[in-house]
Amino acid sequence: RQRQMCIREVGEHTHIAETEYYIVLSGKGLVVDNGSEKVVEDGDLIVTNGGETHEIKNIGSVPLKIIAIIVTY
Repeated sequence: RQRQMCIREVGEHTHIAETEYYIVLSGKGLVVDNGSEKVVEDGDLIVTNGGETHEIKNIGSVPLKIIAIIVTY
């Protein structure tokens, strides 16, 4: 399934037997994946494998627009 959204934050969560992909369309965000932080911007792809804890926050001055794709296996 796929969703496009403008976000302030997607809080910490974990997917079991799923991989989640975030594609950053615009804005600037901070991804925390298993405790590791990374700043992301337009065009970046973030991949979080099943069982990993992750979150994404808007840290820019404009809305953070992303596409979230969850693949179940």
